[in-house]
Amino acid sequence: SAPFSPSAPASAPITSVPIAPASEPSQPSPSPSSSAPAPARPPALSPPKRWQSCSAMERETTAKWDQLLTSGKASIDYLNTFQGRRPGMNTDSTNGCAVIAPLIGYRHIKTTGRLPNSHIEHVVDKDCPPILNRIRAKHALPHGAFIVPADVHDYLFDEGLMDPAIFGGVHGGSVLEDEHIDALIQTLKDFPANDDAAAAFFFHEHVTAVLKSKDGYEFVDSLPHSPVGMGVRILCTTPATLKVCLQWYCLQKFSPNNQAYIDRNAWNEDRAEVDPRIFQAYVWHQPQG
Repeated sequence: SAPFSPSAPASAPITSVPIAPASEPSQPSPSPSSSAPAPARPPALSPPKRWQSCSAMERETTAKWDQLLTSGKASIDYLNTFQGRRPGMNTDSTNGCAVIAPLIGYRHIKTTGRLPNSHIEHVVDKDCPPILNRIRAKHALPHGAFIVPADVHDYLFDEGLMDPAIFGGVHGGSVLEDEHIDALIQTLKDFPANDDAAAAFFFHEHVTAVLKSKDGYEFVDSLPHSPVGMGVRILCTTPATLKVCLQWYCLQKFSPNNQAYIDRNAWNEDRAEVDPRIFQAYVWHQPQG
């Protein structure tokens, strides 16, 4: 759960082959004496989406994100804490994002109205540390070690800290493939308008929370963000805004090595484990009434 610090490999290039504009040389008019019909003109082809380097995609997405912030379609609210702010064996939440994110999501769907900042801060500072210690002890992990989200969910279910009945499935794939990130957002969007839902979004060994309510969507990160140096919750008014937010966030985390790998390698599910684009999201949903 380290702040904005990635790493990765590199391999064979992918290339983009431009398609010539769909204009054909004019066909000679058929002779009046010819009974053969003129050949059918093939439909015009639209050129494929132009391939972009990862750095170009980052610049383009950052520009879109800045426009959304300026237009008010997205807004940033800073918390008064962040994971790891309180040192000490019984108070430290460092690398506790795999616990923090699902607990924030669970509080969100069990709370009427918008989840107050104080509830999120309580999860980070109070709820997380003792649970972290117990899970690490169960798996013989040292203090400060990262915990796999699946182990956290198993523990929360086993201890009755989360209700398995609200589990809404898992989504994953490449964060830069539209169909993969769209599937997650569509799942949240398809829940009834008045129902609350949440997802723990696992990317680059860090877990954030995505919240859905009748007022829109929120992205909550317990790591400190500049310039304030605290955790954030980002309000996104539409599903399209949330998509830009998630992709902007993820693009910031790619190192130069990550970018080189992405530029040289098309997404391949067989190599997903070593691909820096991979994400996984655990969804929860609470029907109203």
